[in-house]
Amino acid sequence: MSDIIKKVFLAGLGAATLTREKAEDIIEELVKKGELSREEKPGVLNDLLKATERHKDEMQNFVKEEVQKALKTLNIVTKEDIDSLEKRLKNHIEQKHGADKK
Repeated sequence: MSDIIKKVFLAGLGAATLTREKAEDIIEELVKKGELSREEKPGVLNDLLKATERHKDEMQNFVKEEVQKALKTLNIVTKEDIDSLEKRLKNHIEQKHGADKK
């Protein structure tokens, strides 16, 4: 079964964009060609959809990491940087107000 999944991905299908409907179409085509039996269809569909989800998650993580590297390289302020600065400023203001009251 894994060979069939590999063939599907190697055939140029974007793993991150494969929908259940498209996967069912591909598997049905394999059944028609005799490369897959009707009994194997549900298992292969399940395996294909799981593999698609894994690849999608891997791709999202990869893109996120690359964007973070690019932001760091370009010295672009991130939301985390702003949040950290905001927290420090808030602490400083609270300390200042506490000192003024004394």
